[in-house]
Amino acid sequence: MLDIKIKLLHPDAVVPYKATEGAFGYDVKATNIISNHAPFQTLPGKVMYGLGFALEIPLGEGAFLLPRSSINKQYMLLANSPGLGDPDYRGELKACFYYFSEELIYKPGERVCQMVFLPDPEVRFIVVDELSKTVRGEGGFGHTGK
Repeated sequence: MLDIKIKLLHPDAVVPYKATEGAFGYDVKATNIISNHAPFQTLPGKVMYGLGFALEIPLGEGAFLLPRSSINKQYMLLANSPGLGDPDYRGELKACFYYFSEELIYKPGERVCQMVFLPDPEVRFIVVDELSKTVRGEGGFGHTGK
């Protein structure tokens, strides 16, 4: 069990919660719209939602904001997907989206994203002259043609 301290910053703030017993992510509701730059001609709009809370995340852990799966039905993208809440950040968590429609899909009070917590392992990088060979090699970005 990971203990996370949460400070509610907005009167409409909701503690993140799991919608079902088998859910991995915690649903996060928006409390307000911090900024909204409507689309201009062919450019997407950009909206930032306040989530209404701050976290105290233990060292060695990270809080990741991810889009909800239902976003595939919308014309929206989480701008910095995934968003990362660091252990030393104490400000309000926010979610910024690009949107490609005439009006906003998510309104304050609605679930806008989900949050998962993952450990941050200590990594030691070892500088080498060569890496081991694989069948894939250096192929990337759709190199298989599928």
